[in-house]
Amino acid sequence: MENLPDRPHPHAHLRASDTDRDQVVDVLRDALMSGRLTQDEHADRLEQTLQAKTLGELEPITRDLVVPGTPQPVAAPAPSTSPVPIEEVVGTMADLVREGKVGFLGLSEAGETTIRRAHAVHPITALQSEYSLWERNLEPRIIPLLRELGIGLVPFSPLGRGFLTGTAKRAEEYPEDDFRRGDPRYQGENFDANMRAASAVHEVAGRKGATPAQIALAWLLHKGDDMVPIPGTKRRKYLEENVAAAGIELSPAELAQLEEALSPEHVSGPRYNAQLMATVDR
Repeated sequence: MENLPDRPHPHAHLRASDTDRDQVVDVLRDALMSGRLTQDEHADRLEQTLQAKTLGELEPITRDLVVPGTPQPVAAPAPSTSPVPIEEVVGTMADLVREGKVGFLGLSEAGETTIRRAHAVHPITALQSEYSLWERNLEPRIIPLLRELGIGLVPFSPLGRGFLTGTAKRAEEYPEDDFRRGDPRYQGENFDANMRAASAVHEVAGRKGATPAQIALAWLLHKGDDMVPIPGTKRRKYLEENVAAAGIELSPAELAQLEEALSPEHVSGPRYNAQLMATVDR
């Protein structure tokens, strides 16, 4: 990614040991959710979050990248309360860069206008947003904008929330408190259509002697060096499988097969339900 220190490989942080600190990108994601915060209160909260992460869960080292949890904080219920402008959010985070407490700034799920406004205050290094073979909403406008401004993309849910690996279940099979139970893509005919579309990933994986997850990640890695997907896992086995995806080559024909099978018109149902979509800035 542009603006980040040079690294031997864009995914080297997945392989780094404790002694390879210069090859690790440490990301702090702050959930800035309340429009009731003044700029000073927001600054205090971000500072407290940074200290808690530094002194608690992680070793006391400078954070490389700070990402606010929402592109623009959600307004409080009171009609008279306004959201904190993104300029103030980024201005507060930029102070941490100037103080040497963090290295770079990022955004999460931001739309075009928010990205431009934020970048005008301080250079934005990365955008975190959902992007995969299964979810391509960034392609028409967001990815071209990121490349225009020299901003990298950190795709979350790169395995399509289980659809690309074949582990997704029908909505009714998830617990009541699991967001997937109310996700349109897991429901009824949408689920069936999405599983059929994702079968192309399994076909390519079979021919390549790879796992479906590796093919899904390899597709993303073929999209450019400015993309660093963040697949979640709790097991070392799957971490190592994910890292191995960086060595898989996909031919132009294989890329075309995958992209056609999982083109937006073949993915059934909206990305989220209406309540969750309201939290996405686009």
